[in-house]
Amino acid sequence: MSQQPEEQKFEMEYRMLGNTGLKVSVLGFGSMTFDDEDNAVELLEACRKYGINFFDNAELYGQPLGNSDAVFGKALKKLQKKDPLLWRRSDLVITAKLFFFDGTGKQSNSSPLTVKYAKNELGLSRKHVMEGMKGCLERLQLDYVDIVYAHRYDPSTPMEEIVRGFTDIIRSGKAFYWGTSMWPAQKITEAYWIAQLNNLIPPVVEQPIYNMFSRNIVELEYAPLYEKPYGLGTTIWGPLDSGILTGKYNDEIPPDSRLSDKNRLSGWVKPRLEKTKAEKIEVVKPLTAYAKEKFNTTVTVLALAWTIKNRNVSVCILGGTKPKQVEENVKAIELASKLTKQHLEEIEKMLDNKPMIDPLRIPFNRLPETKN
Repeated sequence: MSQQPEEQKFEMEYRMLGNTGLKVSVLGFGSMTFDDEDNAVELLEACRKYGINFFDNAELYGQPLGNSDAVFGKALKKLQKKDPLLWRRSDLVITAKLFFFDGTGKQSNSSPLTVKYAKNELGLSRKHVMEGMKGCLERLQLDYVDIVYAHRYDPSTPMEEIVRGFTDIIRSGKAFYWGTSMWPAQKITEAYWIAQLNNLIPPVVEQPIYNMFSRNIVELEYAPLYEKPYGLGTTIWGPLDSGILTGKYNDEIPPDSRLSDKNRLSGWVKPRLEKTKAEKIEVVKPLTAYAKEKFNTTVTVLALAWTIKNRNVSVCILGGTKPKQVEENVKAIELASKLTKQHLEEIEKMLDNKPMIDPLRIPFNRLPETKN
């Protein structure tokens, strides 16, 4: 009697979130696409099956705005009732993001990208930060989140007010850490030192875009912030560049894609696809062949593995609408462990976009070492 092959055991990788004691799965999942409770339950179950413990939310997500928060909250309650041990709150890292919210929950009819905000429902004023946090927790049906982000930098609010607002959220027990998303490095350092000088709490994590086509922020601009005293962690978004790095948009947008619908996500991504399609697709095609030839996998898995190969990435946030997408994406964990220096050099040649260091804009002690 022939023996059945043993099922390969999957192990999630966990990393420290920057210079904190928080352990996060290197792959996380974002709730941006959540609009149906049953679908959310299926996706979250697929995530926990593979050890994902990081779940990303924002008051901006969903239609109407904030709906993804509400759907996540309902799905989480259902899952905690179904399996209290697996879904115990102490083992989960749940986030919220503040900046954009329309209290009426309605979008402007003029554009799928435009939301008509009341004057004080946008930005990082103390008023919106405190009211926004209250609203997020109500929709999520939680007493606290683990991380709350300033979703964008707000030039109209004094930095000290921003730092004090997020410090108060933490000191009130509504969050344990705070961070930024898509902030300039200089503004992160400003927030850090204002916190230090005023006995406040500094940001510990940044959520930037990072993928094979968007590299400068993570690899160059933030490079000094990974070191002491900042110890910045990163929870990157857009690892597949809005789906371009899946290869499925090589010819046209598939009719069953969520980008085929008229929604805010489609309205934002479609113009980007048209603008950069030709140049990016010409890179995706050889990457697709390389992934198949070298590793017998997809360009999706290769693109994800490439991002988490960067040790300055604490979490790579996944998205999707189907559990099978999660099942494919987690293969990036194993592939990342197989990527050698030679593989990375071969990929680099195909990308041909490595960020360049300008010696006139950085301290001389940060110049790369050269061999005589």
